[in-house]
Amino acid sequence: MSTNLATSSFDRFYKRIKEALRLAAPFPGTHQPTAVVTSRDLEGSIRNWLPPAPESTDAALKLLSKRLSEIKAELYRCEGLVSLVNGIKDLALQENWVRVALHKGPWMESCAEVFPEALWADEAYNLTDLEQCDVAITHCDAIIAQTGTVLISTAITSSRALSALPPTHIVLATEKQIVADLPAAFDLIAEKYGSAYPSAFTLITGPSRTADIERTLVLGAHGPRRLIIIIID
Repeated sequence: MSTNLATSSFDRFYKRIKEALRLAAPFPGTHQPTAVVTSRDLEGSIRNWLPPAPESTDAALKLLSKRLSEIKAELYRCEGLVSLVNGIKDLALQENWVRVALHKGPWMESCAEVFPEALWADEAYNLTDLEQCDVAITHCDAIIAQTGTVLISTAITSSRALSALPPTHIVLATEKQIVADLPAAFDLIAEKYGSAYPSAFTLITGPSRTADIERTLVLGAHGPRRLIIIIID
């Protein structure tokens, strides 16, 4: 029985390949331009498959807090630059952080002064030096309340490695950057970048994790084992 099933699957697999090969592939450079898809185009389709999205800012904040707790990420709020710097200073003292990696942007110079050593990802750097940093601090494009996901582009961080190599990742954001769901995040980046999209976007949902071995959850398997989001009011 198992042999017949395998043969049948094999035949169907090659039949589909043969059918696909009947369609001539376009010559390089002759592809049609890709249309920009907005959330309005997705109304009644993708959103029907997603969990309900919050309809107000308060509801989004409440749902975001719940989702971050579920995925073992941390959420803090602070009022202004002084509160932000004091909060990061407290975390650095608790964790004995010495080296920070970050990029240019609002609040970053003040955050860097908390640490004895700082690596700027906007400038030339060695990957080994980045790996030895205790923590990375970045801005983000948006935070998706529906899933507790952080959306970051290379236009923000200048480096995809910045949010992946240090064992702790701190994300700085404002309340205005919290969006209800993924289609709303796509709308936001379409409006922000237009046709000049960055080379890469990264969606980060909680600390890096795996449960491949005996279904035992391990954090920090392929990236940061700690994700901290700070909302600055």
